[in-house]
Amino acid sequence: MDIVGLERAWARDPGSLCGEFIAAGENRSVYACKLNSRFVIKVCSLPNASNAYCTPNMAEMLFYQCAPEALLKWVARAVWISPGGQYLAAERADQVPAPASMVTSIPEVLLDEVSAENWGVLEGRPVCIDYERAVFTAINRFPNRLAPTPSWYGLSVSP
Repeated sequence: MDIVGLERAWARDPGSLCGEFIAAGENRSVYACKLNSRFVIKVCSLPNASNAYCTPNMAEMLFYQCAPEALLKWVARAVWISPGGQYLAAERADQVPAPASMVTSIPEVLLDEVSAENWGVLEGRPVCIDYERAVFTAINRFPNRLAPTPSWYGLSVSP
């Protein structure tokens, strides 16, 4: 299943994307993707999410699209977002007990995401699987910067 397939399935029936329930957080629920086991579907649970922009999913997609390549190895890839952002498809990673068990230095912009449930393992490397706050962390830390740069994301810290 590719991006076009996700878009077509969503257009026919948004619920057709969601398989087994995996977890729920403050603003989203996460499901296995019925169409491709390599992905998860993050469904925004904010009130009126289907009629308004879903900030958590949009923030995560924005972060993934704007982040410098050196930072992308630290996060699970966001691959598709529905119009309005209620549904987000992302790479599925295996959960790990705690990030400290695998990660010795985390890029500064991801430090707010250090709780164990926000991390997983993908292709043998630690990745942040819930990084919706990272874009806000970057904006708050560097409010006068309009365009993302490596230092905007705290890339002076390396893995």
